[in-house]
Amino acid sequence: MARRNLLFELHGGSAPDMKGRELVTALRRVARGAGLNVLASQFHDFVPRGATAALLLSESHLTAHTWPEERHLAVDL
Repeated sequence: MARRNLLFELHGGSAPDMKGRELVTALRRVARGAGLNVLASQFHDFVPRGATAALLLSESHLTAHTWPEERHLAVDL
């Protein structure tokens, strides 16, 4: 089966000003909806804003990084 790596770079609009725990929850919803198996998760909140979160999947990984002050969100699956 062919494997793909997807990288989403979202600029402008209203980037989420989420805490890391909220970001992990959102990523878990995405993983569950895609039928992926989460093995572990980790997050870090930045001061004053922004967060990074990662899910270790049996299939690979799912990460998200936010820069609310720059209205930027990056997601890697």
